[in-house]
Amino acid sequence: MTSSEISEFEKIVEITLPLESSEEDVRTKIVIPLFRLLGYKDDRLATEFPVHGYRGRKKCPVTKADAVYFNDISPSLHREESERNWVRNHSLVLIEIKKPTEDPDPSGQAEYYANWLATPFIISTNGNEFIIRLQEKYLDPKELLRFKREDLVSHLADIQKILLYSRVVQFVLDEQLKSERIIEIDYEYYLSSLHGELKADLKWPIARFLGSKIDQSILDLSLEEKSTHEIKSSEDVLKSIEPIVILGEPGSGKTYLLKQLAKKLIESISVDETVRIPIIIKARYWGSAFKTIVDAIYDEIHIFVSGITIPIVEHELALGNFVILVDGFDEIRIPKDKFLLEIERLVRSRMAKIIITSREANYHGEFTTNFRAYKIEGISDDQIDAFAREAASISNFSYQLRNRNLLELARLPLYLLMLCELSMRNQARVFNNKAKIWEEFSYFLLEKYP
Repeated sequence: MTSSEISEFEKIVEITLPLESSEEDVRTKIVIPLFRLLGYKDDRLATEFPVHGYRGRKKCPVTKADAVYFNDISPSLHREESERNWVRNHSLVLIEIKKPTEDPDPSGQAEYYANWLATPFIISTNGNEFIIRLQEKYLDPKELLRFKREDLVSHLADIQKILLYSRVVQFVLDEQLKSERIIEIDYEYYLSSLHGELKADLKWPIARFLGSKIDQSILDLSLEEKSTHEIKSSEDVLKSIEPIVILGEPGSGKTYLLKQLAKKLIESISVDETVRIPIIIKARYWGSAFKTIVDAIYDEIHIFVSGITIPIVEHELALGNFVILVDGFDEIRIPKDKFLLEIERLVRSRMAKIIITSREANYHGEFTTNFRAYKIEGISDDQIDAFAREAASISNFSYQLRNRNLLELARLPLYLLMLCELSMRNQARVFNNKAKIWEEFSYFLLEKYP
C-alpha cells in the first residue's frame, strides 16, 4: 500500500467525533468513508434496510438494519419480502452503528439481522471502536478482530485481509458454490427459520425464569440403551443409522433433547457434505393436521421452500434427505395403527432416519422393526450443581436437595429449573411433592406474568 493510501486512512483516525454525536454522524463521518477506502461503492449501500424474519412459521415484526453493503447496485429496489432471495444472494456486510457513548459490543439483534439477510460479516461500531465478526451459517458469530479507531492504521493489513471488497465478494462466491454443490433444493430459508426458533426455545426456560445466560451444554442429556445399558450421547444418536425411540418420564427433557438434535443437525450442514434436513413433527396432530408423513413434511416446509410440491417431498424422502423427528408418540389421540404402518414403511424402505420420543409409561414396544430404544438418563449431581451455581448462584445444590429428598426429582430438567427458582425465592416453601412444587411454581408464574 502506498503512503498516499495510508494517509487517507489516517484522515479517518484524525476525525473528531464529539460524545453527543448521533448514529447518523458515526455513519457519515466514519463508517462510509472507511468502507469507501476498502473498495465499497455508495450505490451498493442500503441504510435502514428492512429485515423480514420468522420464528418458526410466525412472521416477526419488520425491523431495520442500520447499514448493509451488497455486491450489486440499487439495493433499495429489493426491500420487500418478495426480494428475499436477491437479498440473501447479494448481501456482504452488516453494520450495527451505535452512538459514541454506547457500548460497541454487538447485540443479539445484529445476529438476527445477519441470519435473515445472510450477511457473512457483521461490524459493530460506535465510531471509536470496531468489532468484526464472521457469521457462518447456523453457527454463533465468531469474533475476528477488535480495534480502536486510533489504531486503525496499525491494524490495516488485518482489516483489508478480512473486509476488502474484492475479498468479501470472493468469500461469498465460494460459499455459494459450496452450497450449490451440497443443496440442490434451497432449504436455506427454512433452516434459518427453524434454527432461530430452536435457539430461542432452548434458551427460553432458563432466560425467562432465571434471567441468566448460562452455558446450555451444562444440561446436555445422556441416554441409556435399553438392551445393552450402554450410555450414549446425543451425538451418538445422530450418528446411528438405525431408527430410534427415546423414552422418558414427564419433564425428563424429551422435547428439549429432540430440539437439541435438530439444532445440531442444522449446524452440521455447514461442515458436513451429507445433507440431512430435520423435520420436527408433533405426533398429537396426526389424523387432524396431517394424515401421512409426506403431508407433515410438506406442511412444515412449504412456506419457506420455493417451488416445493408433494411429489418433490416424496422424491427427497426417497433420497434420504430428511431426518424425521417425531415428538410425543404417546400423545396421538386416535388409534395408532395407520401411523405405525407409515413408520414401518419408511423404516423398511430406508427412506429416512427416524427418531421418536414417547413417555416410557405409555410405550408398549410398538416399534419393533430395527428400532433401538433409549431412555433419557437423569441429570448427574455435577450437572445439578453446575446449573444451580451458574443459573441461580446456589452452591452445593445437590447436597441440599438430597437432605430434602428432592434429589431424584431434580434429575428431571423441568423440575431442576423449578426447584432453582423456588429455592431462590423462598427455600422454606420448597416441598418434596411434585404436585406442591407445581402449585408453588404456578403461583410464581401468576405473580410474574399476571
